[in-house]
Amino acid sequence: MEFPNIYKGNYKLLILAPIILILVSLYFIPQIPQGVDFKGGILITLQTNQTADEDAIKSKLAEIGITDATVSSYSNPLGNIVEVQIEQNERLAENEQKSKVFGTKVDEVLSLEASEFSILQRIGATTSDSEKQRLNADLEILRANLTSKKSEMQEIGEAILRNSESFVGFIPRNSTSTKGYGDLVENSISKARETYRQNIITALGKVVSYSTYSFQDVSPTLSEFFLQKVSFIVIVSAILTILVVFAVFRSIVPSVAVLAGALTDVIIALGAMGLFHIPLTLPSFAALLMLVGFSLDTDMLLTIRTMKRAENSPRDRAYEAMKTGTTMTFAAIASFTVLFVLSLLVHIPTYFLIASVAIAGLIGDLFATWMFNGVIILWYLEGKGEK
Repeated sequence: MEFPNIYKGNYKLLILAPIILILVSLYFIPQIPQGVDFKGGILITLQTNQTADEDAIKSKLAEIGITDATVSSYSNPLGNIVEVQIEQNERLAENEQKSKVFGTKVDEVLSLEASEFSILQRIGATTSDSEKQRLNADLEILRANLTSKKSEMQEIGEAILRNSESFVGFIPRNSTSTKGYGDLVENSISKARETYRQNIITALGKVVSYSTYSFQDVSPTLSEFFLQKVSFIVIVSAILTILVVFAVFRSIVPSVAVLAGALTDVIIALGAMGLFHIPLTLPSFAALLMLVGFSLDTDMLLTIRTMKRAENSPRDRAYEAMKTGTTMTFAAIASFTVLFVLSLLVHIPTYFLIASVAIAGLIGDLFATWMFNGVIILWYLEGKGEK
């Protein structure tokens, strides 16, 4: 089957299609849901041999104070699957955040206590009245600071303990040392999280008879770490991509056209994620990065063939590049369609996320490369007098 030559006639009108897709995508991008990886929370997957009652599961979880659960069930060749997604518990999330500050305060108090002990030793060892007077003055200042730091430490510690007590019951404050108090507070955080987790599993076990389960718990600290790493990867990838593209073409317009084509591809993929409510998770983010590489591949294929070859006209060279590039793209779409169908059959979320984002991005690449980047390159070459 021969692809029609879209560059005959007034090819500049082709750019309207990707521009419209960009505008529509920008509308849907804010509606992309965040997955557990980036917003924190709990994802429980249960393998069961019976059909689950989603309303009964929500009702049972509500009895233990969980009213924001999302429950979905489906079947695969291995049986029935129940997925329960729960938002991050506010008290546990607060404990996680306060734990960092509390640890810093404990270290400050321990340091001041060590300094206090050192000064007391020096006071006991000196025989000079003036030296003792100076050391006593230093000790008075240090103890005032120590009292203030202890008060700050205990204020944060008590807030953590109160949050933890809502899960584990009353916690005796039977530690007299700073180190012991710090351990008491930190242990209460882990006990509260473990109790919360066990309460959820116990509640689910009362309404669902499951054979195995997986429990993914992403704390605010871990989700923040993921966001930081993702931001770093995006920045480094963007810088390296820009450097490589400008090094290859050494001209502003072709380089910008290639980068704009790749950006357009990602924007269209993100718009599809917002339209179909595909969550942004680590697998879907990996698929977006993969799309950048694929888009650059087709964009550079088009740009290099159109600009650096001399036979025929620029329009004919762009058309020849399009035949090769679209064949590559349709082959990739077919491959990811197989993965998408497989994900629906066996209900593997990672396969579904990667395949769905990849298919949306590859379809978008057809518009981004051949109707956006292609138009800009031909416009540029014909503006220089090439026909």
